[in-house]
Amino acid sequence: MTTNRTFTAILHLVCMGVALTAMGAPCRADEKAGDALMQKNQYIKAVREYEAALQAAPGNGDLIAKIGRACDTAKWYGQSVRYWEMYAEKHPDGPHAQEARKQAALAHRWLGVQFYDLGDDIETVERHLRKAVEWDPALVDAHYWLGRILMEKGRFQDAVAALEQAQKADPENKSVAWLLKETKGRLDKGDAAFAHYSQAYSFYEQKKLDEALQQYELAVQANPKFTDAHAWIARIYMEKGQYNRAVDKWNAVLQLEPGNKRAAWFRDQARSKLSGAH
Repeated sequence: MTTNRTFTAILHLVCMGVALTAMGAPCRADEKAGDALMQKNQYIKAVREYEAALQAAPGNGDLIAKIGRACDTAKWYGQSVRYWEMYAEKHPDGPHAQEARKQAALAHRWLGVQFYDLGDDIETVERHLRKAVEWDPALVDAHYWLGRILMEKGRFQDAVAALEQAQKADPENKSVAWLLKETKGRLDKGDAAFAHYSQAYSFYEQKKLDEALQQYELAVQANPKFTDAHAWIARIYMEKGQYNRAVDKWNAVLQLEPGNKRAAWFRDQARSKLSGAH
């Protein structure tokens, strides 16, 4: 009796093994077909073969990673992000986990910027960029783009936070540094005032003094306490030889900052020029 039971159990295990082997054969065939197609640069077809293999072996981490790589190579990021996230969620400690997180982040960053360029709703753009920095907090470009779109939405505090993360990851990045300065300026001085101020400086660098002066005047109209804008107006008046107006503007600076020695010195220079003219 015992011998018969043992024989039956062994036979059952053998049958299970045969069945599993039969199930695994199509899986391996599809995977090999996918590998061959990758070698031929037929990436989309390779994805289809890998997906067929995955149906026969649901949750197989190596297959999921292969699909993600094939989609990335085909620049099919809308699909690759799905598989990389699948891997990261199913195999958080797996051998491809770090790759999965980084590739998911890159795909979300690409999708976010693409939707932005296509004029899609900004909420969709923001959602992808936030997922990008969630998967890879060191992805500078995603933080930068997140800061940029938040600034454009007028959410300056959130934009500063995103850009500070970008600067923390890459302190030497000049694009990040410039945008962070711009955003802090808008937060501190007001959106319209700082926009005119930035445009004015651009005109000044092009030696278009009249255009620069007009923009600085608009900046102080938007924010009468914008000391730097008053100072630039005074400076341009001095360069144009309009010293009486320069004196008035340096006085405006000193009303806002009574201890500003630089403004007092330039005001005295303008007064001296006026006295000399008489």
